[in-house]
Amino acid sequence: MKRRSVLLMAVAVLVVAMLACSSSGGGTYSFSTSSSSSGNAGHIEIAGDADGSVSSQTEVDEDFPDATVDIEVTAGVLEGSYKVDFLDGSDVVFSLDVKPGELAKGSGTVTLNDEGEIEYNLDASDAKGIKIVIDYERR
Repeated sequence: MKRRSVLLMAVAVLVVAMLACSSSGGGTYSFSTSSSSSGNAGHIEIAGDADGSVSSQTEVDEDFPDATVDIEVTAGVLEGSYKVDFLDGSDVVFSLDVKPGELAKGSGTVTLNDEGEIEYNLDASDAKGIKIVIDYERR
């Protein structure tokens, strides 16, 4: 019984994590997201595959819409390539060009949208094995 409860909880967490990363755009994509937080700081991992352009949001904290957060990002890919632009409203704060065998890193300050999400655009060329790690601290 306890094992079943743990399994059901794990499935629920995975479903919520997958829903926390919402996307739109003309590309094809498949992302999963996991996250953890403590106080004002947190860690988000986004993994998946993409081809084409995707506008996406990843939830940081729905209780703090429009909050300012400092982010440090590390990104990689197994195959293909992609560019990811981290946004503050419609302004690009920084961009990462990601190619296989290289880790791209960047940092900046962004404002969460009105749903407490980090916003970014991703433009991929048959990218498989995308991994984006975002460490953040709310001000």
